[in-house]
Amino acid sequence: MRKQIFVDNPTEFHDLWGRATAGLRLLQRAPQQEVVYFDSAIVTTRYFYQFVNDLFRFANVAADSFAYVGLRPDPVGYFFHHFSKFPAIIFQPTDSEADYCTMLQADPGGSPADALAFNTWAYVVLPSSGDWIAYGDDSKEIAVFSGAPEVTEFARATLARDIVRPAPDFKLID
Repeated sequence: MRKQIFVDNPTEFHDLWGRATAGLRLLQRAPQQEVVYFDSAIVTTRYFYQFVNDLFRFANVAADSFAYVGLRPDPVGYFFHHFSKFPAIIFQPTDSEADYCTMLQADPGGSPADALAFNTWAYVVLPSSGDWIAYGDDSKEIAVFSGAPEVTEFARATLARDIVRPAPDFKLID
C-alpha cells in the first residue's frame, strides 16, 4: 500500500494553516536576539531532518510528529487548484531521513517541478506540540527559528555552521 504524502483533508490543512500563520505572527514580533536566522537551503535536506530529531530528543518529545506547510505559492488558488491536495506534509516519528527528502521531492500529480522541495518559496515547519517554529523564505535565502529560550539556544548551537545575518531590510511578510 502506498503511503499518502500530501494533506488532502481541508479541515486538517486549515488547522495546520492556522497554526502556521499564528506562529508566523509571533515570529514577526520576536526580538532579533530571540530567534535564530539560518540558511534556508538546508530545510529540505537530511541535515535539517537530523536537526529536528535531535531537537525532539533534547526536548524529550521523541514521539512528536512535525509538519512542513507551504505558504507560497498560494496553497489553495495554485496548489489545491492544480493537484486537489494541499502543500503540507506531516512527518511521523517512524519516517526516516530518506523518507523526509523523498516526500518533500514527491510529485504532487503530473508535475514533478511542483514538489514542495522545489516550488515552495515560503513555508513553515512546526511540531504537533507547537513548541517551536521554523519559517523559511527561499526567495531571500533565509529561515528563522524560534522556541522557548533553551530550545532556541539548542538550535543556535546545532545550526551554528548555517547561521546567517539577515539583511537590514529583511522582514517576515507572509
